[in-house]
Amino acid sequence: MKLSQENIEFINSYLKNNQVVYLDIRFEMIDHIAAAIEAKMEVESLDFYTAFKNYMVLNKSALLKNNKTSTSFSWFEIGNYLKYLVTPIMIVIAFLLFITVKLTDILSYFSKSFTFNNLVFLLFVCIASFQVLYCHSYLKKRYYGIEKTSQILLLLYLILPIFSGDIYVSILLLFFLFGYLNYFIGETSKFKKHKYKYL
Repeated sequence: MKLSQENIEFINSYLKNNQVVYLDIRFEMIDHIAAAIEAKMEVESLDFYTAFKNYMVLNKSALLKNNKTSTSFSWFEIGNYLKYLVTPIMIVIAFLLFITVKLTDILSYFSKSFTFNNLVFLLFVCIASFQVLYCHSYLKKRYYGIEKTSQILLLLYLILPIFSGDIYVSILLLFFLFGYLNYFIGETSKFKKHKYKYL
């Protein structure tokens, strides 16, 4: 038995009222709950509200427990980012950055008052500012996948001062930054392409 739009909105409101704040996680939960309730309605010949109540009595704590673990630090996103760094396009970019540094005197383009490390730091600030503005001003909703990518930027920012003297380490950080920007754009484009079928 197929759920109505009103039933789907009821599930969405229920999850929202139970602090499932990330829209992408909430939609995944809606998919899961809706499929289980549809099956329960068909097998047990129940109406929507009875099937929903019976399902939530058995599964609410597990669903909300999964939601609570979703607000912590995401090693999953960091792992995905690191996998992205070894894709063929990123390996080509790393090679081109290395060749550029080897063949040119890149430091001659900078002064003592504005060093290459200052440029890398400025890029950090620009990317972080763009991400905050994009998430809070444009999207106006919370997405787990997008918010958790910011942890990658934070880790890169914390690493920057440790290795601020070596040009090759700065080039490596620039590569990580460029990779992060591409990864962030890829994550945000997933949400633009994905048309959630329920809401």
